[in-house]
Amino acid sequence: MFLRLSREDFSWSRSKKALPVFLLLWVGGLLLGLLYLFSVRTHLQAIERDQTEKMLDTYLAANRSTSTNRLLGSSYLQHETLLHGLTFIRITQGADQMVVVGDQMGPLDFKGLINLPPDSTGVWLPVGMGEEKHLLTIVVRAYGNGVLIQAGKDGSQGYNLFTQLVRYTVFILVCSIIMLWLLSIFFIKISLTPLITTRERIADLIKQSETGLLPEQG
Repeated sequence: MFLRLSREDFSWSRSKKALPVFLLLWVGGLLLGLLYLFSVRTHLQAIERDQTEKMLDTYLAANRSTSTNRLLGSSYLQHETLLHGLTFIRITQGADQMVVVGDQMGPLDFKGLINLPPDSTGVWLPVGMGEEKHLLTIVVRAYGNGVLIQAGKDGSQGYNLFTQLVRYTVFILVCSIIMLWLLSIFFIKISLTPLITTRERIADLIKQSETGLLPEQG
């Protein structure tokens, strides 16, 4: 049957012919997988930054009348009512700084937070160590009077989603090895079928011609 693979299709000679086809298909799938993960990562990080920027806008709009000098120091305040979804707010001006930390994430390494450069920004940045380590998405606003406002939100949800997609992609790529190998063998079978058919016909013609040249028995 044409669509059926036989033991001969898995011979060493056929496998050598199928290897380039398999590599072409698998490397192509690998590149597509990497492109997919890069696109998803870029999209998720853009969402993280946009959400953090909007939360910071909401916080600043709700606290425009608050004096920075009155709030200098470290504060531990309720997340929902004061930080509008943010994990922390840090306002620096020269050597002075104010740190406001929400309570939605439990313990947060203040030392790691204080040691974080005031102009540091990024998505899924690790802050703290051990059990107090968190992945934060951080944005910074700079003002003309030397004030820097740094805000961060919990980025673990987006990061966990991305790592889950990475695991799924790797699983699919690994499982595709068997399928693509069989497909490569099948392509080689298709390409060799006309040659095999021609060879068999030539062999039949030669056999018939040799039979016709034999002397008659009698």
